[in-house]
Order: sequence, then C-alpha cells, then structure tokens
Amino acid sequence: MATINFPYLGQPIQPNHNFSNYIPLGGNRYSEYVNGENPYTITKSITHQSDEVARSRLVHVENAMKHAWNGYKTHAFGHDELLPQSKHYQNNWDGMGVTLIDSLDTLWMMDLKNEFWECRDW
Repeated sequence: MATINFPYLGQPIQPNHNFSNYIPLGGNRYSEYVNGENPYTITKSITHQSDEVARSRLVHVENAMKHAWNGYKTHAFGHDELLPQSKHYQNNWDGMGVTLIDSLDTLWMMDLKNEFWECRDW
C-alpha cells in the first residue's frame, strides 16, 4: 500500500477562535472509506497531530456545554425543554425535567460535578 498524505487532520484551534464564520466542508469527504478500506497509513506522527487537534477542540466543546447548561439553568431548570430563542420552557413530558435527567451523564463525564449534584438534588 502506497503512503498517501492524510487529508483530514486539520490544525489545532486556538481557545479564542471565532466559529461564527464556519462553513462545513460537506460534499464527498471520506468517500474513500465507502468500501470499508483505509487508503492511508496512519503513522505515530499523524496520531500525535490528531491528538493535539482533539485536545485543542476540547476547550470549545466544554464551553459549548457550559453555555447550553447555563441557558437551561437560567430559563428552564426543572422543566422539560428550553426554548432558547424565546428564553421560555415547555413541558411536553408532564414536567418531569427530561432535559435535566438527560444531562446527568454528560455533566458527570465533563467533570461538571456541582451541576450534576444540583440536578440530582432537584
């Protein structure tokens, strides 16, 4: 198998990166995997670079979760769903707090323990 440069690596993202101009790549990305083949040789160098990109994205994933959780907590805590544009809530599941319940595992895995315990005590 010939070594081909791995095209999907990307660059590390700075913590203050502005995502407002993001344009998804779409199209036929990853089309070479359709038949279950891997045309690339994944080296230790590529693995290291990929790990660096993943670590740089972690900050943004954490910030997105904190932003979403803060919106829910501020405008809909204990209710089923947040309606973010109107900053209201609705209870389509008889007010069981399904967003709160569904968030428990995510809060725990993202090490947002104070938020987790607050939900548990609700």
